[in-house]
Amino acid sequence: MKKLNKAEIRTKHLTNLSVIFGLTYDMTKIVFKHLKAIEMNGHKLSLDYCNGDIESEAFEKEIVELKIKLHKLLPELVTKNMFFNSDPRGYFLKLEDEFVRQNNINIERDWGGYGIICPEGV
Repeated sequence: MKKLNKAEIRTKHLTNLSVIFGLTYDMTKIVFKHLKAIEMNGHKLSLDYCNGDIESEAFEKEIVELKIKLHKLLPELVTKNMFFNSDPRGYFLKLEDEFVRQNNINIERDWGGYGIICPEGV
């Protein structure tokens, strides 16, 4: 099997996300840029909380803001199967493992079977 280069990996991932999101490929590229920002902000927020750099109330407030941004980007049919992983050792924005399995979603997964929305290198 041929090893995919970075551009091919990105195209494959975005194509798979477009199916999950019910969007065109071009629209998925735009949404993905915003999802990447949520991933990065959420990961930093989780790390700061874990390290004691922010208090619980501030953390929860920021999480609510990220959820609002997520719900503005994608339909509830998709977001109801997504969650924020606040463990800074992993990815922040994920798809429920049961949703991934039941729908045979072809997307990168973590050890728990959760779908990774914004994997590194994409």
